[in-house]
Amino acid sequence: MLRFFSIRLATVALLTGGLFSAYVGVRDAIACPFCQAPALTLTEQICESDVVLLAEWVDATKPEADGSVKAATRFEVKAVVKGDFQPKQILQLAGYQPGDPNQLFLMTGYKAELIEWDLPLEITQAAFDYVKAAPDPDQPTAERLEYFVKYLEHADDLVATDAYGEFANAPFDDIAKVSSKLPKDKLSTWVIDPKTDAARLGLYGLLTGLAGDDEDRRVLEEFITQPSDDIRLGLNGIISGYLLLSGDEGLELLVKTKLKPEFILDESGEVKLDESGMPVPVPFSETYGAMQAVGFMWQYGGDRIAPEKLKAAMRVVLDRPDIADFAIVDLARWKDWSIQDRLFNLYGSDGFEVPGMKRAIIKYFLASTRDLPEGVSLDDAEKLPEHVTKGQKILKKLEQQDPVVVKDVRDREFVLYN
Repeated sequence: MLRFFSIRLATVALLTGGLFSAYVGVRDAIACPFCQAPALTLTEQICESDVVLLAEWVDATKPEADGSVKAATRFEVKAVVKGDFQPKQILQLAGYQPGDPNQLFLMTGYKAELIEWDLPLEITQAAFDYVKAAPDPDQPTAERLEYFVKYLEHADDLVATDAYGEFANAPFDDIAKVSSKLPKDKLSTWVIDPKTDAARLGLYGLLTGLAGDDEDRRVLEEFITQPSDDIRLGLNGIISGYLLLSGDEGLELLVKTKLKPEFILDESGEVKLDESGMPVPVPFSETYGAMQAVGFMWQYGGDRIAPEKLKAAMRVVLDRPDIADFAIVDLARWKDWSIQDRLFNLYGSDGFEVPGMKRAIIKYFLASTRDLPEGVSLDDAEKLPEHVTKGQKILKKLEQQDPVVVKDVRDREFVLYN
């Protein structure tokens, strides 16, 4: 069981770019919820630099072991964006940078007593023109995205990666504002193209949901429901895009194919068997990706799917002890107190006896006791909602049943699901 939970957490970290917290979900971040955003885009790097040049590699000198010759590289300035330099000026930098004549590099640096240069970045003329014309980071995000949307999946991978980074760093609300500018005829084809960088699939699935039509919905549905026992990066964003297009019908399909079954179903709806005749389990990553998509619809989907239907879909996962604690997190954050009796009965039962599961349930009940109407305190006994009083009673029972774990949760003052 411990090995399974280690694998599970490693999978979560992979699917979320390592930005996962078990109790404060990645979907609370302001940036694209399914994108692995870069530390700095090229535009941000240029904005923070004092010197920005396009330079051509001239030659380089390797160092001698005895120290008689120092490593050095020479560049010829071809264009200046920032800094007191002139075209055709020769720069000599310390350190050996391999290169070829006519090879171009983006040179950035910071002014001190001497310029502190970043590592030269190999760049094409087309990529430099893209960077030079890019809007400043202080402009409204939605307006900036209208520039970068034209460069998604550009032939120059540096450009395509950077344009993706701009979207990955953008809040979803701003991404939604440029839906009319998206390349509608290309998005779903990028999702299913095996040549597409897997790190970009979540974004492209999400964009498909914003700009797609019924045919795109069919493409995403076929992709999502195909049997798979591999970790499919970006599936969370692809499913989210699908739910934006399909609404209630898509949610029903998601429950049937991802949230409810423990085993993979083949095209005929039968349980898929491996070579030894054993049922093939649904990978944790598939179920977790579907749960993230349900959570996305809760936060960003507006009225596309009713909140009660999203809660009902997440409650299905409570039958899956391998992943139910994640559902408990979301249901507590969504203030679904209808499962108080159910969780009390599950506490400590088969599959729910591991410490992490117990803590999740205890935290759920702590959260229920703190969901108070405005102006009401825990001292106002007569005004307390039913879920608060029931939560208090169940916590007392759990303290009698499992005092060590309950005390540990209280003492650590874990962040509640808010």
